[in-house]
Amino acid sequence: MTGAEQSDTRSECLFQRICARHGYQTTRLKPQSHFARQCADFLVSANGLTFVVEVKELTPNRDDLRQIREMKETGTTSGGGNIGARAREAIKEASAQLRVYKSQNIPLVIALYDNVRTADGRVAYPMYYLQSHCIDAAMYGDLVATVPIRPGTARSADRSGGGRSMTDRTKTYISAVAVISDWDDQSFLIYHNRFAGKQFPRTVFNDSKCYHFEKRGTPSTEPWKWYAVETCN
Repeated sequence: MTGAEQSDTRSECLFQRICARHGYQTTRLKPQSHFARQCADFLVSANGLTFVVEVKELTPNRDDLRQIREMKETGTTSGGGNIGARAREAIKEASAQLRVYKSQNIPLVIALYDNVRTADGRVAYPMYYLQSHCIDAAMYGDLVATVPIRPGTARSADRSGGGRSMTDRTKTYISAVAVISDWDDQSFLIYHNRFAGKQFPRTVFNDSKCYHFEKRGTPSTEPWKWYAVETCN
């Protein structure tokens, strides 16, 4: 089945549009009785390849609503949080829903969308919670920067620390984490999991509004750095 009428959220609708733009077929998955809470959203057929996608939409929490209200009323607000925290939580929830498909030996993808806004505005600019460094922190850990205290002491290279959700032993069944850009609701950014047991093909989602990124070497040694992957458009 295809079409926006099958979607429950804006992000699911947008994902289906991206697939339709490529000529891919999306089928909404139905919960199995014993996995009622772990069902993913879509099975996608793309030129002979099939893969499963769980779409997660970030929506305003209580603090977001406070900040949006204050911005409207006073033009200023205060707030903060750990970089990558919102993406990390969404990845955690999506991974639980995708885990039941890992024995099928097909790519499993998480698609995220930042819809943290109301009719009165948003906390910040589009994709605020889903920038590339937020995805990096959520997947491979928080940025750790060592600052020498003694003069003349050499500064150690930055690295990734705690908060990682993907390692060579953890969530290797997740092939990639993708982001639907809410700047235009059309661009699709795919961040490939360096440790995936089943890699996501670079030839899927390859038009001019799609972008693939990968890590090279050990992700923890190059925090917040992604390499663009050349695709055949």
